[in-house]
Amino acid sequence: ILMAPPATFVLSTAFFCFIVTVVTYMQCFHFALRRALSGKPAAFEVNFQGLYLELQVRPLANDSGQVDRLMLIATDATERNRLKRQLQEQEERLRLAMEAVNDGIWDWELGKEKAYWSPSYYRLLGYEPGEIENGYEACLQIIHPDDRARVEATHKACLDHEDAPNDVEYRIRRK
Repeated sequence: ILMAPPATFVLSTAFFCFIVTVVTYMQCFHFALRRALSGKPAAFEVNFQGLYLELQVRPLANDSGQVDRLMLIATDATERNRLKRQLQEQEERLRLAMEAVNDGIWDWELGKEKAYWSPSYYRLLGYEPGEIENGYEACLQIIHPDDRARVEATHKACLDHEDAPNDVEYRIRRK
């Protein structure tokens, strides 16, 4: 954590900016400084030879409310970025596998109206992604009318009793 009056702080950042040597990073840093000097916090991330730093610039005001100091907080975000890239790669592999096998995924948070339908699930049903709402009520609407009451009863039993199996086979109507 570095705290200094704004003018001193700007001068002390010159060495850091020189080390980075990338104009974009310097522009981000100067934007963050200007923003902090106006009283608003700012943050950005820097990749320096594989070391990811999250930099936050926060204004500190004196008793009269004027910004007279800035606080710079540098956090090593290397591991977070590694995990983020790893997750993105896994998501991409799953997406490619799902497209290859022409399968769809739906996920419902039990007891909530929130559901997820993958783009391929929409297409399997004959819809474009996002064309219809994907909440629980929409799920019920695409179930064949002859199966709907049985499906609702099974889901209710599952919600009411944690040990009740949610194993029900039913037909789905396409568009």
